[in-house]
Amino acid sequence: MDDITSVRFYHTTILEKAGFECLAANNGKDALAAMQKRPVDLLILDLDMPDMNGEALLEKLGATPVLARVPVLIVSFHSFGAKFRRIGSSKAGPVGFAQKPTLPEQFFAELERLLA
Repeated sequence: MDDITSVRFYHTTILEKAGFECLAANNGKDALAAMQKRPVDLLILDLDMPDMNGEALLEKLGATPVLARVPVLIVSFHSFGAKFRRIGSSKAGPVGFAQKPTLPEQFFAELERLLA
């Protein structure tokens, strides 16, 4: 989930080439609605988005038992520090971090860790 079309396309493309089935959303509100209709095994999440940002979506996921355990990979232009560890600690399921721009090798290494 990312509000930048090219980033969404990039992540969807590399995931589909690796055999994943993808649902795409450009904001947290749309992603939450999609996840409530159809279960997902993993969420790729940008934090800076319109309508409902990634941090607000994580709070909603954490309050929804069936969605709270979905692994989340936060992908952001921001550097990772205390804020990201705090955000990740508020969720029941595993949370990983990758900084944009992500190389496929780094992206998939973090996905493997989250899905193990």
